[in-house]
Amino acid sequence: MSMFTGLAPGVHRVGKNYALAEAVPTLPEILSEHNFITGGFPHSNEWLSEAYGFDRGFDVYRFFQYEVVSDVRLPVAKWIIDWVSEHVPLSSEDHKAAPFFLFLHFMDVHSRPSNHPFPYWTPSVMHRQEFGLPADPPVPHLQPASSSEGDFVGLDRWDLERYDADLLRRGYDACIKTWDEFRLRKILAGLRDSGYLNDTLIIVTADHGEEIGEHGGYYHDSPYGEVREVPLLILWPDRLPGGTVVEQPVSLMDLLPTILDLAGIPEPELCQGVSLRPLLEDSAAELPTRDFLVDGVWQFYKLEPAALVAPAEKSWWSLVVLPDTSGTTDTLLPARVDSVLGLFDLARDPDEMKDLQKEKPHLVSMLRRRLEDKMRREAELALMLAAGAQGEEIVLTPEAQQKLKALGY
Repeated sequence: MSMFTGLAPGVHRVGKNYALAEAVPTLPEILSEHNFITGGFPHSNEWLSEAYGFDRGFDVYRFFQYEVVSDVRLPVAKWIIDWVSEHVPLSSEDHKAAPFFLFLHFMDVHSRPSNHPFPYWTPSVMHRQEFGLPADPPVPHLQPASSSEGDFVGLDRWDLERYDADLLRRGYDACIKTWDEFRLRKILAGLRDSGYLNDTLIIVTADHGEEIGEHGGYYHDSPYGEVREVPLLILWPDRLPGGTVVEQPVSLMDLLPTILDLAGIPEPELCQGVSLRPLLEDSAAELPTRDFLVDGVWQFYKLEPAALVAPAEKSWWSLVVLPDTSGTTDTLLPARVDSVLGLFDLARDPDEMKDLQKEKPHLVSMLRRRLEDKMRREAELALMLAAGAQGEEIVLTPEAQQKLKALGY
């Protein structure tokens, strides 16, 4: 939802129990108001259900289903391109399409629930061989289910510490390569062959990375770099040069203002992201200096560590903390920092292995204040939005709760 609104999770507050407030415009709504044809095609994931407001502004919002461990050759790309061809006709005169916006969401690279053969298992035999995976899935190592869960098959049933970490990473990489080959490549080829590609802005990104024991955790619950840093690939053949690499950090909240800027549409009054257009025109351009908060407070859901990624003392740092939500649960009040888990110099220690909090207590104090200030400002913005009308309360069905639990939530 931060991609769709340009707002931080601590501001829009979409979570387990609340949908997006009607007062907050979404990217597809804004584009639809400017005569874009809009289509949303998420793969099955309850977090993206219409109940939370994800369908707002789409002419069609339709979940597509396939089994990620067997349906690698399912013609998802053809189905999507056929929809575009039907709803977005090309002009015969200048070979240009009407303006359109597609949101495509996939689960091929997500860790699998424990009723699957392996947490990271690709249906592509070719890519299993390329990454040195065994012909058959390894023997499953599972944690015992609690009596209340019965035969529950959630992510947390995997006993990942019993696997070789390198094997898990190779499985994860094989899933990425399979998605790249059988989803992304085919979609790009379909757009090219149908005449849409050169004039279409393509953005490839993710909502989180994956941790495989780097800091003692698994899946995607930590705020360390392996989880918080994701790819951001931008392709626009007729407008952008290829091969440019931008090193400075940006945010997923920047997607909405960037897309609107490139489309010549003003961004909403309340937007925390910034347009990346200057970087697209000059990779050495300087964006406004800012701190990035990886929020560990999932409102109405659960508490995880948080991190502030911020510039200081001629470097970039990450301060990893455990938030304190005492007295703020189910409210719009800001959390505080309970304890500092680590301070890391990202320029010299990008893998965040050397904790410098004892060597630099003054930096810990400064970044801690900045982190708490950011939480407080986001809570103030959330209160301002709630004064208009807080998002509708969501009551999850038992089936929806089971699906989310199966994905580790």
